[in-house]
Amino acid sequence: MDAFARRIVPLIRYHRLALAFALLVGVTAVAPHFLAVYSLQGQYQGVPFLFLDNEYTYLDRIREILDGHPLVGSPLLFEYKSSIAPVLPFGEYLYVLLYLLSGASLVTAVIVSKFLFPAILFLLAYVLVYLLASEQKSEGSRMTALAGGLAVIFGYDIMNLQATAKLLSGSADASYLLVWTRLVNPVTGAMFLLVFLILEYLIFARRTKYLFIPAGIVLGIMSSYFFSWGTALAVAGSLTVIAFGLRRTRNALLLLGSIAVSVFVQASFLFRLGLLTDSANLTTLGLRNGLLLMRQPVVNKVVLATTIIALAVFAYQLYSLRKQERTVPLWWWYLLALLSASWIVFNQQIITGRAIWYFHFVQYTIPLSVILIVVMVGTMLRPKFPKLLMAFVILTIVGTLSYGVLAAATYRIKQPEFARRQSYQPLFSELDRHPGPCVVFTVEDTDTIGQMIAAHTHCDLYWTTYSFFGIPPERIIHNFLLLLRLRGIAAADIDSYLHQHIGEVHAYFFRDWLQLFSDQTDQDTEATISRLVDAYQELAKKNLADELFKYKLDYIVTSGDLEARIDSTLSLKLLETYGDQNLYSIVKKN
Repeated sequence: MDAFARRIVPLIRYHRLALAFALLVGVTAVAPHFLAVYSLQGQYQGVPFLFLDNEYTYLDRIREILDGHPLVGSPLLFEYKSSIAPVLPFGEYLYVLLYLLSGASLVTAVIVSKFLFPAILFLLAYVLVYLLASEQKSEGSRMTALAGGLAVIFGYDIMNLQATAKLLSGSADASYLLVWTRLVNPVTGAMFLLVFLILEYLIFARRTKYLFIPAGIVLGIMSSYFFSWGTALAVAGSLTVIAFGLRRTRNALLLLGSIAVSVFVQASFLFRLGLLTDSANLTTLGLRNGLLLMRQPVVNKVVLATTIIALAVFAYQLYSLRKQERTVPLWWWYLLALLSASWIVFNQQIITGRAIWYFHFVQYTIPLSVILIVVMVGTMLRPKFPKLLMAFVILTIVGTLSYGVLAAATYRIKQPEFARRQSYQPLFSELDRHPGPCVVFTVEDTDTIGQMIAAHTHCDLYWTTYSFFGIPPERIIHNFLLLLRLRGIAAADIDSYLHQHIGEVHAYFFRDWLQLFSDQTDQDTEATISRLVDAYQELAKKNLADELFKYKLDYIVTSGDLEARIDSTLSLKLLETYGDQNLYSIVKKN
């Protein structure tokens, strides 16, 4: 223990500034939640500040694991808990672990994660940049690493130039919450990715024995989120090719070893994928989960700009190295692998004919570009222009932190909605007291209240737009048509309604994600609408109670008066009103 302390204490002292900045990053990241709670002046009921995309869906997936469904086959619908999910929820397991270690409530663990995970991500980025910068054996590596770490944390959001301009001009019309505070993804994928990049660098540059095993395990775990896994695999492949090209055969074999270990870790995933192939059309499943059948090249502007900067700096460095009769250092080859991987993830479909919603790769290619630029600029400026380098580092640190503070202050834009959501906490508490399994039918235009119910209680939902896997098509149709009936859509108006709500039709019956995010009709959409119109006409003739109770149902939650929309086959009882939501119990009449 004493020997360990003698090694770790000097290390902590040497990098104490990085630890201080990690604390600052964490505070900045979690600040919107505490500022929003403080602004409520005692009216906070326990509903957390969650306003990034799909956060309640992810929170429900975490709760699903805690409720005894570790594979999360069907996070929202009661009947399909044993469904085969295409990927394992490794990212969600980190939150479960934090919950178990903290001993606090799940909501508290989630809030802690918004502080802890960005801070960890900063430290990982700091370590990687420090390793690359320290290979140059000159002063300033720690400051360069600080700049690189902060640029990774805030760079993704800053790259949204239109939003950044609004923020700086004081005309922000949306809340600019830090992307790394979003639950599960992309932050867990980024943490796994940076751990993997650090291990791969040590294998590539230093031929460290046995690191290929943890590197392979991390790579295998990343298969739970395709975009971090795809980026990591592209880096590993690029590094392996470069290592063979440099005749560093042992390093190359170790890199290949990490890929081999990852295949072993992914064995369960590959087995599950095989089961899905037997039970459903794999291409159809892929299309509903982001698969695009294409061969067109994709040029990402950030990657292109980074490439131009890299080529310019490399040309300058190559000229300097030749004058000194020195070879290109290994860390430069490592940067080349990062750059190559950024091009590969956007363009591998030219060969394979398949891409997975490549727009999301920017979550990881932007941090890679940031690391490249910080290290390269530091390399170019350090030997002859140390003061200019320090100015660059200070400007980066001040600029990124200033952005973080300004962005955190935009919580005010969501404050009215945050205050309104607090009125739902008694509803969640009431539903959570239901003994045994519980299913709620929400009658709203969106599924926001439903997602919140699923995330804050043990209850499942009757319907959801989260239908990427595990739900039979006939159940999706059944849910959608019943929702429209309880909304009070007349059978005579159904065709007009569907044509006026193309986006809603696509939310349930999308072919692929291009159609999912489109509000334009096409031949496929028209065919879907035609089938829905016929099915709705038939539903209007049927007994509503029989249709509703085909599946488990305990409560209905709606903001409107439901009694006028049901027939004599059902008996409703208004239990309580919570804010703008009414809670009904429902019974089928004999």
